[in-house]
Amino acid sequence: MNDILDLYARKYNPKEPVLGIDEKAIQILDHLHSPLKLKKEHGVRIDYQYNRKGIANIFLFVDSSYDEIDTRVSTTTPSFTVL
Repeated sequence: MNDILDLYARKYNPKEPVLGIDEKAIQILDHLHSPLKLKKEHGVRIDYQYNRKGIANIFLFVDSSYDEIDTRVSTTTPSFTVL
């Protein structure tokens, strides 16, 4: 663990970037029934039933020494952001 903390404590070197990488799988869901409209007595009512449309992966790459954030979304092809 201390080796990893020492790695993140190093000064920034553009020839040796330190990247944190994370991945998460999520379900893509669709409602089977349309939500009921908003009324004075209650908010929007959404049924708990859903139709599963597949899965998607979210990838996160972080350079902790970089001061800007750049996001890009791709729904059809893999996409990687180079900062």
